[in-house]
Amino acid sequence: MADNYHVLELIGEGSFGKVYKGRKKYTGQIVAIKFIPKVGKPEKELRNLRREIDIMRNLHHENIIEMSDSFETDKEVAVVTDYAEGELFQILEDDGNLPEEQVQHIAAQLVSALYYLHSHRILHRDMKPQNILLGKGGIVKLCDFGFARAMSFNTLVLTSIKGTPLYMSPELVEEKPYDHTADLWALGCILYELFTGTPPFYTNSIFQLVSLIIKDPVKWPKNMSPMFKDFLQGVLTKNPRQRLAWPELLHHPFVAELVKVREEDTSLPSPFTQPLTASMIRMKDEQAKEKAHPKGTSKILAKARKKAMEEEEKKGTRIENGTVEVPNTTSGKKPAGTESREAWGPKLKSDECGAVPDSHLPVPQHPDREHTKDWENTGLSKISSRENADPTPRTDRISKDYEKEYPSIEIEGRRTIRKSSDKQPTKNIENVKLDGEEVDSDDEWQGLIDVTDADGEPESALKLLTDKKFLSKLTARVESSSAQVLDGMLEGAARLRTVLRVITNLVTLKCDVELIVSAIRAVNLPKMPLKLLSDILDKSKVKQQPWCQQILVDLVIALNAYFASEISWTDHVDKQIAVEFLDAMGNFMSLLPKLMNQQVDEDLRLREQSILCAMYTCEAMERDKLKLADQYFTMLSCKHTAALDALMAATLPDTAILYKLTELAEGNEELAVDRHENMTHLSLSCLATMLNIPLEMDNGANGRRKIAHYLGDKMASKGHEKLTDDFLIILRHPPQCSNMLKVVYACCQVSTTFCSYISNQQQHMESLLGVLMGKVELADMEVNTVIEMLIHILSTIVIQLQTLPPTLTDAASLMVSIFLESTIASHT
Repeated sequence: MADNYHVLELIGEGSFGKVYKGRKKYTGQIVAIKFIPKVGKPEKELRNLRREIDIMRNLHHENIIEMSDSFETDKEVAVVTDYAEGELFQILEDDGNLPEEQVQHIAAQLVSALYYLHSHRILHRDMKPQNILLGKGGIVKLCDFGFARAMSFNTLVLTSIKGTPLYMSPELVEEKPYDHTADLWALGCILYELFTGTPPFYTNSIFQLVSLIIKDPVKWPKNMSPMFKDFLQGVLTKNPRQRLAWPELLHHPFVAELVKVREEDTSLPSPFTQPLTASMIRMKDEQAKEKAHPKGTSKILAKARKKAMEEEEKKGTRIENGTVEVPNTTSGKKPAGTESREAWGPKLKSDECGAVPDSHLPVPQHPDREHTKDWENTGLSKISSRENADPTPRTDRISKDYEKEYPSIEIEGRRTIRKSSDKQPTKNIENVKLDGEEVDSDDEWQGLIDVTDADGEPESALKLLTDKKFLSKLTARVESSSAQVLDGMLEGAARLRTVLRVITNLVTLKCDVELIVSAIRAVNLPKMPLKLLSDILDKSKVKQQPWCQQILVDLVIALNAYFASEISWTDHVDKQIAVEFLDAMGNFMSLLPKLMNQQVDEDLRLREQSILCAMYTCEAMERDKLKLADQYFTMLSCKHTAALDALMAATLPDTAILYKLTELAEGNEELAVDRHENMTHLSLSCLATMLNIPLEMDNGANGRRKIAHYLGDKMASKGHEKLTDDFLIILRHPPQCSNMLKVVYACCQVSTTFCSYISNQQQHMESLLGVLMGKVELADMEVNTVIEMLIHILSTIVIQLQTLPPTLTDAASLMVSIFLESTIASHT
């Protein structure tokens, strides 16, 4: 096999072996030939190499380096691949960074390559600029499958730590089980680096790097377009479950028009590119749980510390917090051994005494990439000078460097080529100026959630409530994140969630109502969540986002907090505040039908929170501190009958919802039915709360009667027979019986047509009498209440109709015995 090629010139070498430019005999085809010595290699490494060859042999995609041949001799393994004209990493080092349009074209090609790999259940696991080659015409070629893993259909997560630290995802550096989305995180890191010239997270210390990747937000340059930024925010989401992934990633506007995906790849049953079924989600969670490392057993940091200790012993250095410090020397040279390996490759200039002037080693800086100096004041580095670095040969194309496998204390070096000093920088320093909107970190807002939480310090929360500067900051964040949400941006959703949590915590504080009023006015509550709810419900683009349901839920919870706040518990608020409260309740009820019937609400969490919020408005009116009860319930009966209809409809069986709930419950029909019945119970409870008139006759009695009149007449009207029959049959279900009787009683009291309808329907009269006869199994504590309500209902029907329905005539003896044997106080 070796005789089939002419070896032309050496183009790269490393501990893996040597790469030569070659020409295939008789055809003239230019190829790259890599020779990997077998001598001295452990059997495991040779097995890994052969596995890599097996993977590459079956890869055929225009954006993946093609392996055309492989063979072995006694001493070497040889791999023959396409010959690529250039390396993306070398272009990055030469030019500093790339314009967004060029990055966009590269992104589309890498997305295409990754989709191909993931659709064939292959994880790359070492995505980085060094592993991206450039073919003729600027076509991108992904290479180096030394860490790649072909997955079985039932293997959904991995735990072995592979890759290059700078491009590792949070779950990887935390050594948690990970999946294909780790490749997508690395893709985001690469694209960020191509545009800015630096990775999103970098430092010389592995300890610091792990912390940065897990905790720190990405710093966004001002000149990055919103579309590109949104794409990167999606793939650089720290939570892998919320990370932008397939198939949504293909349709992101940043790449959608440029990406090429073969039709046959989209139909492959890969768990990485196709939506997971409920059973597969369960399997994935179980695998992640089984494979998770116990806390405090980080192999990465343990090996890093061990390596650091070894280096300390060799060099006479000391280690503090994971950062190596080099002691001063009186000569102009570094201590012996320090030149052996450095985190970023090139050597540091020492000061006059030969010591590194800061314990933090610098970020990588190319002499012709002066804009990287702008990063010096970001807290990531304080040193910018470098010595000359020798040019490096071309790096490994398709296989791993056997010395690079993570973990170790070093972060893989950045080798730069010194250019002539007279060349001008190719890019403006604006490229790396940080966007001012990111000054306040997610960690800060998470801390505010903790401070304002019910379990936190009340004094601290109260201080925030009166801090005008803080409230102004709160408002600004709400406005900016709301705008991003309406643009369909993931970052906006994440930021809005945190700020809504803080607002919810503050509004529900038990304190002087004037403080609450002042705070809600500052943050534009309740108008802000109401308007945002309305805007989201009208935007199909936003409703397609996977985070849409959660944002809607959080907005409803914020409104719920407002309705349950001290405002509804005090009777001495300003009249204008009371008017705003009434308007807010009305506006929410106008949104209720839409909120209860959103396609994204598969598990019915949004429906649940919306109904609870409606119930809170009724409970606030029952307290009647604001003297608004009659106005509110009258408004419901006239202007918001659609909300009443939606609540009624939500009590009825829905096969489509049951099917989706069963799927979410991984085929467990019992769980699905329970969830559906809970929603029925909640909806019916809400209706009962609206209709039930307390014994002490509250100020809302008149309005409640109007609601009952509307519902009673609706159920008795022509064309609604099936809806009414399905609704009233719920009487026979023990959990719903009591609330249904409250609804029936309220409607009978005010609607003669309803009394007539129910008395002429034998099945409904039988339902009432059946409950009376004990055919519906009730809790002991409910029996007396239910019997009394039934007697009142039947009596009301007789009074309203001024006649005894035939069914009651036949049950006269039963009625008499109930009165004679009853121990209920009102019957004696």
